[in-house]
Amino acid sequence: MCEIGRHFVTRELCRNQGILGYEELYKKIGKKFKNADRLLSDVLTKNNMFVIISGKEKREASVIAKTSLRLCQNRPGNCDGCGDLHLCRYFVCGNCKYRNKCKNIHDLDTDYNTEVLRKVELHNLEQDELFHLLLQNDPYLLPEICKHYNRGSGDYGCCRFKEGCTNLHICLDFVLGSCEFGPACKRAHAFNLTATKILRGRGFSRGSKETLLKIYRNQHLITSSAGLTEPSDMSEVNGDEICLFHLRNQCTFGENCFRVHFHLPYKWQVLDRDGSTWKYLPNTEDIEKAYCNPENNRSLGPCPVDFRTMRCGSAKVRRLSTISSVSKPPDFILTTDWLWYRKDDQGQWTEYKHEASGQGTDSVTSQCLEKVYQEDVDGDTEFRVGDHRYILRFKDMVEYSVTFKTEREVRRRPRFLSSQEVKEKVERYFFFFLLPAVYVFWSLRRLQNLLMITTPGTAMRNPCLTSKTWLHDCIFSPNFAEIPNSYQLLR
Repeated sequence: MCEIGRHFVTRELCRNQGILGYEELYKKIGKKFKNADRLLSDVLTKNNMFVIISGKEKREASVIAKTSLRLCQNRPGNCDGCGDLHLCRYFVCGNCKYRNKCKNIHDLDTDYNTEVLRKVELHNLEQDELFHLLLQNDPYLLPEICKHYNRGSGDYGCCRFKEGCTNLHICLDFVLGSCEFGPACKRAHAFNLTATKILRGRGFSRGSKETLLKIYRNQHLITSSAGLTEPSDMSEVNGDEICLFHLRNQCTFGENCFRVHFHLPYKWQVLDRDGSTWKYLPNTEDIEKAYCNPENNRSLGPCPVDFRTMRCGSAKVRRLSTISSVSKPPDFILTTDWLWYRKDDQGQWTEYKHEASGQGTDSVTSQCLEKVYQEDVDGDTEFRVGDHRYILRFKDMVEYSVTFKTEREVRRRPRFLSSQEVKEKVERYFFFFLLPAVYVFWSLRRLQNLLMITTPGTAMRNPCLTSKTWLHDCIFSPNFAEIPNSYQLLR
């Protein structure tokens, strides 16, 4: 009965532009089934095909149809059983200018598409119902609403592309029905000529502009609801920053920590087909090693990641990491050390290492660039090297030469840390952190012997046993492994 009820609810929602009020949906299911209250509750809570938007009371809530089904983004003939629909995106949006001459499929009833729809239990929907469901769930189909246009104070917000932007310039609060300014709002409350042109370029011709607004509203509510659901694993959904204290076994918040808990300072994840759950990629360390090399555009292995599109096949991929090293004091271990590279004339990637010379040359190092980048990830920074002036555009990741009017590709990649190196750093940290406690248990003479570094032909003894700086230098020096008894003594 629950399965029949689920099909009924899905179809009713898709017949009504993807959304219905709980009260209205309750009445519709009550005309068809007995025990409507219990059935509707089971249908909405025992699967992930619906999003419930809360109201002040249960009866004031709304229900939105959700699906993990997507269109395949591979070229025709280059896909082997991806599990996504093989359809022309313009056909789904309502208007493909190529029509019968189009290289992409315009038929929903192929054997492959029929099987895909059966697997996700959407085979009972009419074509228009299915396409509306796809439009409000698949971000590949419609252009995004420009986030930068909705920020800042200028006519174009902080969107630097202005009229050339390929995203829609429309007030997001208006789309969501919550704009407080009304006619006095600085942002557009209608699809202007540029937005209409962009939509036509995507082939959109399904229904009125009111229908389009509802699609965007539903799309936003579905996306934002992913972070509002009750998580079964806090570490998988809370933010994209890995907890430094957990790496040192010192996080006091445990499962309540709003940062991700993981045993490495990086973690690679792939987006599940439900569109909201991020799954761990087991070959994380191999992917990270490939990513740290600026020469690589993709990783190898069972789930190869394209670092330019951040996708594994058609699925989105993301990288979680600890906070940037420039945001913390130098003695914080396991922060992410980001390195900046530019592509030279020979096609080789070279790190930025220009130190200021006092002769018109600015200091342009990885650390300098990272500090500026952390202040504004979409901004620009200008610098001089000799007689030449350059502009580095973070959003486009290009270095523009004002002198020669040329551009070079720029890449920002982390310094690689293996799991073994992480383990050693943590052990060294604890040695340094616990070292003062040794004073309680050992005599000064024994401690002096403990803190002696022997090098070929020399012996260096601590000149000031209470100097934390000296201890730090000892432990993190290249000769740390040669201290004879220290680590064994403290184990």
